[in-house]
Formats: sequence, C-alpha cells, structure tokens
Amino acid sequence: APRTRAAVSSQVAGWADGPYTGAAMLPGLPPLSRPVVTVAGGNCPTAAFSLSPDICSDGFESGTFSAWNGGSANNTIVETTTLHTGGDAAEANVSNLAYGASKTLPSTYPVVYMRTYFRLHSKSTNVGIYRVRTASAIDILHLYVDNSTGQLGLRNDVTGVSILSGHQVTLDTWHSIETKVVINGAASTIQVWLDGTDQTALDSTATNLGTANVGQVTLGDTNPRTADAFWDDVAVADGRIGG
Repeated sequence: APRTRAAVSSQVAGWADGPYTGAAMLPGLPPLSRPVVTVAGGNCPTAAFSLSPDICSDGFESGTFSAWNGGSANNTIVETTTLHTGGDAAEANVSNLAYGASKTLPSTYPVVYMRTYFRLHSKSTNVGIYRVRTASAIDILHLYVDNSTGQLGLRNDVTGVSILSGHQVTLDTWHSIETKVVINGAASTIQVWLDGTDQTALDSTATNLGTANVGQVTLGDTNPRTADAFWDDVAVADGRIGG
C-alpha cells in the first residue's frame, strides 16, 4: 500500500508585498510542488504542498549520473544551461544513436509512479522519454514523442500496441510526464499525465502488462534515434507524484 503522505503547517510574518515561490521539503521526499503566492495589502495567502513518498529521485545536482546504474549514461551528459530546477539537467543530443541511463530500484513493486520533466529541442525520429522495466531489464512499457505528429505516445511492450494521446509535446518547453503502472496480468492499469492533465487516450484498467513487478526504470531510448532532448527532476514513487 502507498505510504502515508506528510502533512505540516507553517506560518511566516513580516514579508513585504510581492510574489513568492515556496518549496516544501522533508527527508526522503522530493520537493515537487512550488506554488507562487502573492502578498499584497496585508492579506494572508496560503499555499498547499503535496509531497509524495519517494522510491528514488534525481535532479542531476551531483553533476554526474552517480544515482544511476554504473554511475554512467549512454550518449547522455549532465549539462548546466537548459534547466528545469537547480543547476544541472541531463541531455542527449544524438544522431542515429541509442541514449539514456538505467536505474535498478531498491526492490520490485506492483505499483509504481514515474515522473520526469522533459524538454525536446529537436527531432527527426520518434524520441523515447522513459521506460518502465522488470528487474531483469525486460521492457513493460515506454513513453515517447511521435515523430510525425509530435504527440505523446505510449507503447505497451508486453502486447506490442502503441497509442497516441492526441496532445503534443511542444518543443523547447519543459513538460511534466508522469505514468502510473499497476502490474496485474491482463487486468493491469496504466494512467498517464502530461503537465498534470490526465491523458485518457493512454489510460487503461484492463491491459496486459504481464505479472513481473517493476524493478528498473530507464531514461531515454534503447533504439537508435536522432534528437536533442533534456530531462530533469526525475522521481519514482509508490504514490502519485504530481508537479
């Protein structure tokens, strides 16, 4: 069962009028919500934060792929120019090459949520965003950008069926892409959010994802692609992450 989310309350006083961006952080939980509140005319604004339990997360702030298998990545670098938050993000600028990094999870899980912030600068092929896999690195499903339409797509790697969302992943913009996976044989569940909006065309509560639990995640694509893409603020949890 998902672990209990944390709830805290805090008040501050004496701030000058103006907009403020807040960040909520607790040990073991990534800071995933940062709403902007505006102080004006003595008002008392509030900001709600939702922190999800964390299986693993990485914003590449180490400047390396130390949190990933082997401490390295394939045709992917940590860069400091195009960022979602912090001072580092991952980039793959490839021509007909596979790319990315894999992370073996600390256990195997029947329910997993995976979210990354993803930014696509250019492409001339489909572009893999991330893969959800078994502990033995067998693909369960993966998210991608379709080359011809620019839409977010999902491929069920157990059934071999690909579906498009009907919504584009626009270029040169950071997008939050989150997927819920529930492993339950032919009655498995998939749910996908793009920028917080449920992509109902990709959702299912009666799809076949096999019976092997999730044990690994992979950023990028194991197939040769041509694209320039970025990742930041990657998180894997057993409850909704959001953001």
